[in-house]
Amino acid sequence: METRKTTIKTFGMIAAIAFAATACDDTATGPETTDPNFVRGGLPQNSLPTIVDIVQTDDGEFDVLETLVVRSGLAGVLSGNRPYTVFAPQDAAFGRLFTALGVPGATPEDQAEAACPAATGCPDFVVNTLLYHVVNGRRFSESIVGERQVRTRLGDFFEVDGANLTTTCEVDGNTNTNVGNSAIIAAVPGETFDIPAKNGVIHVVTEVLLPKQVCDEVL
Repeated sequence: METRKTTIKTFGMIAAIAFAATACDDTATGPETTDPNFVRGGLPQNSLPTIVDIVQTDDGEFDVLETLVVRSGLAGVLSGNRPYTVFAPQDAAFGRLFTALGVPGATPEDQAEAACPAATGCPDFVVNTLLYHVVNGRRFSESIVGERQVRTRLGDFFEVDGANLTTTCEVDGNTNTNVGNSAIIAAVPGETFDIPAKNGVIHVVTEVLLPKQVCDEVL
């Protein structure tokens, strides 16, 4: 764990470059820019850690997400000054998805290592799934729950009904119907619904959301 936190290697550079390139496109921001909870290009909150700093904190909260973000090559992008909102699935949520996909491992952390080996990084479907959890701007919960749809960095939307998030992912024959198609924005003890970062906001979610293209590919 310590080695993984102190030695960040750049995997999936093509995915990172593509992400950085699309980040320059402000034509697909989703919410109206008049929304006071939406900040495009706002000043960094320098007293706070970055999104990646929070994910890499050794507190057992985002261990799986840390592995996937680093090995997908997106850590550099999510450490920059451009503001993003990240919907961060809990470790157990990734475990349920990995189990549905047949990824081996005794724990979600082990499964993340198997899904994204250090030598090769993450496959495309993992990178696309991560991009589906990233939204332009600093979007606090009050802003999110009032929307019907939120457009992600992948370009696809997910649906919003209060704190409930859903996708168009169809999971035929899967015993856990929550895998891939629904999640709830979860309150974090002491943090309410928003975890502010220097370059954005993190919302904890209870399941991994899959865009339709990934759902069709892997489930």
